[in-house]
Amino acid sequence: MFRIIALIIVLLCSACSRSETYKTDCSLDKAACTKTSADNITVSLDAAPKPPHTMANHRFFVELKKDGAPMADAEVTLDFTMPGMYMGINRLKMNNAGKGRYGAEWVIPPCPAGKKVWIAAVYIERQGGISQTEFSFEVR
Repeated sequence: MFRIIALIIVLLCSACSRSETYKTDCSLDKAACTKTSADNITVSLDAAPKPPHTMANHRFFVELKKDGAPMADAEVTLDFTMPGMYMGINRLKMNNAGKGRYGAEWVIPPCPAGKKVWIAAVYIERQGGISQTEFSFEVR
């Protein structure tokens, strides 16, 4: 029985420590990142303080524009996941700060396997439905 448990632990640890590479598309350590969603919403993601790092409180900001005008009528959720590693549920309901800006605070947890790449999925809910845009970034 002990050998089976030891083998399971070794297999789990080796799966977590694989050096998988995941390309990031956002450098939150330098500036806000901006993308256009499938339904033509301009989505900007930013974080403070910079650079984002684990075990520190960060303020995340999302700014939304449609046809150049601020979108102040949305419900915005920010969902953080890690590629290839389950890190629990890290979903934030963002506060509407007005003029198309939304904010929330989050402490970035460290990955036990040492991975540094996170995906931030921005969910935008309006009367017309739900839109999603993803950003991938690295923490220190």
